[in-house]
Parts: sequence; structure tokens; C-alpha cells
Amino acid sequence: MDNLQLLAIIIIILSVFKISFMLISKDAFNQFTKSYFDSIEKRPWLYHNIYMSIALLSLYILVNNGLTYVQILGTMMCFAFMINAGFTAYPKGVFSKLTLENVNWKRLSIYIIVWIYIMVKATCEIFFTN
Repeated sequence: MDNLQLLAIIIIILSVFKISFMLISKDAFNQFTKSYFDSIEKRPWLYHNIYMSIALLSLYILVNNGLTYVQILGTMMCFAFMINAGFTAYPKGVFSKLTLENVNWKRLSIYIIVWIYIMVKATCEIFFTN
């Protein structure tokens, strides 16, 4: 099993676990999510750094396994729209505080830089490679 297959297995296991947990015990899932969100609120930088590290490691593995930035960006598009479609299941009030005034720009800047990097690399692959 190569690194790319390992990444796929990890996301499959996590997804099956989450979906099963949601369907089998809604109360336990709600309790878990509440404690998770409480923990994120107490230590946002810790979670941010963990998630960005995992994202960058995943990007490194994808590129080193032969995926182009165009392929990575196309895959990200698919999952971004799936996540957005999932958000539509939440009640309206959940998103009322999602405004630019409430954003932590220090944490968001790293995220934006990585997005710009991926987009620039994909653009270069499209227009400047044979």
C-alpha cells in the first residue's frame, strides 16, 4: 500500500466511523460534537496548527505520488461543493455570525496563502507546461 492509498484508507475509516456514529447514536454524536467544539473554542490555535499540518502533509504526499496541482484542485472542488451541500442541512441561525468582522485574520492568512499557492501552481501547470 502506497502513501496515497493510506490517505484514502484513513479518510474512508474516519468517514465510516462518523456516519455510523451519527446514525447509531444521535445523542452520543451530539455530545461528542459539543465537547469537540468547546475544545476548539478553548484552543483554536492548537487545532488550526494540527489541521494545517495535516493538510500540508497531505498535499506533500499527493504531489509526491504524481498528482498534479490541477488534479488536486479539481478534487478539492468536488469536496468543497460536497461540504457546502452538507451545510445546507443546518438551520439558518448557524451561519449568522459567519462574517468577515468575526474572522481571525492571522489564522485565515495561512489558509489563504496555501490556497493561493495551489491555485498558482495549477495555473502554471495549465498555461506554462507542455
